[in-house]
Amino acid sequence: MRQMIKAPEWESEKAITMPKRDFMRLFTDNERRAIIGAAMQNVDIADWKDGLLLADDIRLDHPDLLAGMAAIVAAGFLTEARKNAILAGEAPT
Repeated sequence: MRQMIKAPEWESEKAITMPKRDFMRLFTDNERRAIIGAAMQNVDIADWKDGLLLADDIRLDHPDLLAGMAAIVAAGFLTEARKNAILAGEAPT
């Protein structure tokens, strides 16, 4: 008898999932550069960034992604408004 594996409770049917490249394009060049620089000096941001690189696709509702985005806001590399726009899948203007 096959056992069904239950999806994590954080998953939703409406969550946006995208390739890593598309996710990174949601950031401006300056935002990406600031995050790369921060990752060189902050192990938590480096760990989050490495997790993105290892992922097959990016789910915009994943708890690890949300925690990393909150850390980037707390470190001053993104505003709350930019974080929300990125998590809504909105490209920079």
